[in-house]
Order: sequence, then structure tokens, then C-alpha cells
Amino acid sequence: MNVFHDDIKECDDKIKRYAGQFTAISNTQKEAKEKLVEIKRRMHTILSREANRRSEEDEFRTKVNKVEQQKSVVVARLEELNIKAQTAKIRLERSKNLWLESSRMVESWIAQSAEDYPDRIETDKSPDDIERQIKHLEGIAQETEERHGMTLAQASEEVFTALKEYEEAKKSIDSLKRVQKCIVKMLRDRREKWDSFRQYISLAAKSYFGYYLHLRGDDGSLKFNHELKRLEIRVATGDQFSKGARQKDSRSLSGGEKSFSQISLLLSLWQSISSPLICLDEFDVFMDAVNRKQTMSMIMNAACDNTSQYILITPQDASNMEPGPFITVHRMADPDRAT
Repeated sequence: MNVFHDDIKECDDKIKRYAGQFTAISNTQKEAKEKLVEIKRRMHTILSREANRRSEEDEFRTKVNKVEQQKSVVVARLEELNIKAQTAKIRLERSKNLWLESSRMVESWIAQSAEDYPDRIETDKSPDDIERQIKHLEGIAQETEERHGMTLAQASEEVFTALKEYEEAKKSIDSLKRVQKCIVKMLRDRREKWDSFRQYISLAAKSYFGYYLHLRGDDGSLKFNHELKRLEIRVATGDQFSKGARQKDSRSLSGGEKSFSQISLLLSLWQSISSPLICLDEFDVFMDAVNRKQTMSMIMNAACDNTSQYILITPQDASNMEPGPFITVHRMADPDRAT
């Protein structure tokens, strides 16, 4: 009996000890639940702030776009006004020059008239003879006017108008020649800038293409012929590259090698040419699991290096893709084969 009493006492002690531990664990669990509720509340607050921040960011982006559009309109209007001001200035200078030439021409005519028709002419002829001579000369002048179909004043006016139009045409041609020289210079500068920009894109694409192929242990090169608008692609696979063999044409590659080379080419071009949206459809259908995993990793790294949005469409399994703050996976429902 004493042995059983000792066992009973030991069991009672264990029960009390376990009861105390259970109470402590319950209190700890209660505190953990309270902390979890507080953490959830804080997370909700943070998510709400993030949503508000994104909304404000979209609003500010919209305002910036509107301001950019208004700026473009104002700049275009300013350029138009500058062109009108230059045109008005040219017309003003032309009018001033024409006025000066007309003034000099009038002064010359006055001087010639003063020389040809002095105030008094000494003559021995009688007034009747002078009158008859005047009538004779007037008759000759009238016959001449009838023969030519215009008076002397009209002829002088037409000559003056023709000279005026000639001078205006000459100045217009000179002005157009100056404008043509400016336009030719601007076009030449733009072509030089475009050539430099195109060379930069070519060099960047070549560097990125070789870099992406080296990630897989391959080697390759791009040859741009801008005059013929042709692109030559050469790729050496890993075993050939290690043996030092020459590069081969992309048409002689296998399906997986060709797909990986095409992805490398697209990524190298996208790194050089900015685009807000980049889409790839069924890019990994000819790849094995190893090449597909390496290609996806390369695309993800390239997507993190720029601000473009990448959209990848694949019939393969996307279970290895882990969603994150910048990665979203949309899985479509399987097709209904019953119908």
C-alpha cells in the first residue's frame, strides 16, 4: 500500500506540474493571438497606406502627362510664332529696301526731269509754230499709244511694277536658298545623330547577345548591315565553343538551341530599345527543363533591370514561378474535353 501511495503522490505532483505548464502555455497562446491581431491590424494599415500611395502616384503621373502635353502644345505654338516673327521681319526688311530703292528712283527721275526740262527755253519760233509742233508731237504720241495699246504713264507704271516684282522675287529666292541651307544642315545633323544612335544600339545589342549566350556556356555574334537592312546571327554551342570551332548559322541549330538563341536576341534588342510592354508567347515549347529554367531566370533578371512590363505566355507548367510584389502568375482553367 505504501508503494501505491507514493505512486499516487508522484502522479498528483505530475498532474499539478502539467496543469501549471498548461496554464502558462494558454497564457502564452493568448498573448500570441493578441500580438497576431495587432500585427494583422498594422498590416491592414500598411496595405491601406500603400494603396493610397499608389493612387496618389497614379494621380501625379496623370498630372505630369497633362503638363507634358500642355508643354508640347506651348512649344509648338512658340515655334509657330517664332516662324511668323521671322517671316514678318523678312517682309519688313524687304519693304524697307523697296522703299529706299523707290526713293532713290524718284530722286533720279526728278533730277533727270530737271535736266531735260529746264524752267525756260529760249527759241526764235513763234507761238503758232510752237503750238503746231506741240499738236504734231501730241498726235505722234497718241498714235504710238494707240499702236501699243497703253499710255506712257501706264507703260511707266508697268515697268515700275515689273521691276518691283523682280526685286521681290529675287529676295524671295535668296530667302528660300538660306532656308534650304538651314534645312539641309539640320537634316545632315539629324542623320549623323541617327547614325550614332544606330551604332550605339548595334554595339549594345551585340554585347548583350554575347553576354546572354555566355550564361549558358555558348558564344555568338551579331552582324548588322544597315545599308542592306540585314542581320546575320552566328552561334557556337558550349561544346563547340570549348573546342574552338567556328560559329554556325542559326538555321543549323537544334530546336532548344534556336529557342534559347532567339530569347537571347530578343532580350539584347529589348535592352537597347525601350518599350513599356514586352510580350513572349510559347517561347519555351522546344526547350527541356534545364534550358527552360535557365531561360526563365535570365528573363526575370532582365525584367528587373528595366522598367518595362514583361508578359510571358506559356503552355508549360509554371509551378516553379513564385509570385511576388513584381511577379504575378495567372493560370487559365483547363479546357473542357467532354464537349
